Amino acid sequence: MRTMACRRLAALLALLLVSLPLARGGARAAEPMPEEARPSALLRLGAEHGLLTVPPDRAPDPAPDLPPGGRWPVAILLPDSDGSERRGTLYGERLLQNGIALLEPLPDEAAEGMAADRLAASLAAIAADPRLDGRRIAVLGLGAGARQALLGLAARPAPVALALLYPGCDAALAELARGLAGLRVLLLHGDADPANDAAACAALAAAFPASARPRHRLLPGTGYGWDALGLAPPGAAVLLPDPAGQARRLRAWPDPDATLIAADQLLGFLLAAFGR
Repeated sequence: MRTMACRRLAALLALLLVSLPLARGGARAAEPMPEEARPSALLRLGAEHGLLTVPPDRAPDPAPDLPPGGRWPVAILLPDSDGSERRGTLYGERLLQNGIALLEPLPDEAAEGMAADRLAASLAAIAADPRLDGRRIAVLGLGAGARQALLGLAARPAPVALALLYPGCDAALAELARGLAGLRVLLLHGDADPANDAAACAALAAAFPASARPRHRLLPGTGYGWDALGLAPPGAAVLLPDPAGQARRLRAWPDPDATLIAADQLLGFLLAAFGR
């Protein structure tokens, strides 16, 4: 397990070095990344591991293991079932640039039945880490990862924010949503997504308790998996697994503009949820 996790750490650090960050002001051309890698380390999550990446310090601090303002808020990223780190890299970079740490549980491909255990271990690790603020935790799920997030939080609704990107809206998710209270919710998908029917997603958003203040946003003209950047040549499609676990694959067209808009939506939602 340690060998696999170390290989993943090395791959992700290499990816962070060559990825393009998102521009601060909205959906516009990305600027080159700084050449230095983000400070990342393996974090023990029960019997598994996670990759924790913390924001770069922007001011001198006599305690190098702590951010200048105290503890960092943190987002737990659950990827889609294709296991590609690239799908979440741009979101992670945007959060890191704005002072939000990123925790990616390992391994990528876990059965839905393990979602509650993985999230519980992640939350326990965050609570024990003096660098991280256990009162400001978000869970970000992509595709099947969003379904895992809902399943896991149904057993342990501790974070303050939950962001679901193209989760495969259906009645099963709506039933899980009815039991979640005390957290803020963002539901984001494309209006041309074959796995996320607009009416089904509206029903999912409405199923959350009113206290969640669900924010339901659609990306016009956008299908499934718009953030599959680098997985296909420009203008070409890539086949991605159905988030609901059905035996089919969905044709997705990577869309940098939609990814930038989604990153803006995500960042604004998390900053508001964290009271910043």
